[in-house]
Amino acid sequence: MAEPSTRVFDDDEDYEYFWTAGGVDFRIPRWLGEILDVPLLVRWELFLFGVCTGLILAALAVLIAFYSAV
Repeated sequence: MAEPSTRVFDDDEDYEYFWTAGGVDFRIPRWLGEILDVPLLVRWELFLFGVCTGLILAALAVLIAFYSAV
């Protein structure tokens, strides 16, 4: 006799994210809700890390261009 399979519950699919504006709840996608769940200070640190990395890469590209032009 076949045993019934164990049911697996995936909390991520059952959980819905909402953004409230003016007393109205808007349903937002899961990926956006997970971004908004990150604390503001952590988001700011990630943004600044990206800006600094971009500036360093741009400076390296300019230096390489100058050296290759000479």
